[in-house]
Amino acid sequence: PTDMGEPYGFCMGKRGEAFYVLPNNKNGEARQYRITATAAGPAIALERTMKVATQTEGCVVDDEAQIFYLGEEDTGIWRFDFDPKASPAATQVYAVDGKVLTADTEGLTIMRDGSRKYLIASSQGDSTYPVWEIQGTSYAYKGRFAVEGGSIDNVTVTDGLDAWSGPIGSWQEGAIAMHDHDDGDGKQQNYKLVDWRDVKKALSLP
Repeated sequence: PTDMGEPYGFCMGKRGEAFYVLPNNKNGEARQYRITATAAGPAIALERTMKVATQTEGCVVDDEAQIFYLGEEDTGIWRFDFDPKASPAATQVYAVDGKVLTADTEGLTIMRDGSRKYLIASSQGDSTYPVWEIQGTSYAYKGRFAVEGGSIDNVTVTDGLDAWSGPIGSWQEGAIAMHDHDDGDGKQQNYKLVDWRDVKKALSLP
């Protein structure tokens, strides 16, 4: 889309056999576009527009529960029914409080660990990552963690992050990839990988 200004966040989701892309912008608007394959190539159609009051950032879709999560930088985390025919009204999951979640609210991701699901956010203001266990329509806060670099640099000022569930190479229970604003030289940025087992140990998760 070219009429919504600069996209500031982006995620994808699936509903039945339909695939969607969801860009958002600095004006707090998020759009739900359906992507279909045609003989002439992919086609895109706008099915719904959602809105929060101020600038948005990260988002993620829980395909299983059909929930769309959206981060509003200075305000907190919101949820929407992913059904494009549903009301575009938002429900707040967690508000920025300067303790658990510090502005800016940036990336969002979901880690699936067996029968458990966790919502993880980037709390950019203090370079931490709060974790909530998703329990239906409620969210149990499990703690937050920071990432020390050890022989490399610490992870700071993260924008986006993404979680992979299940074994991936040496990460036997999954891993989290996160943007690192400063690679230690003050000049370039990169990404770091964190073993989910280390996060579980730090937060005493089952």
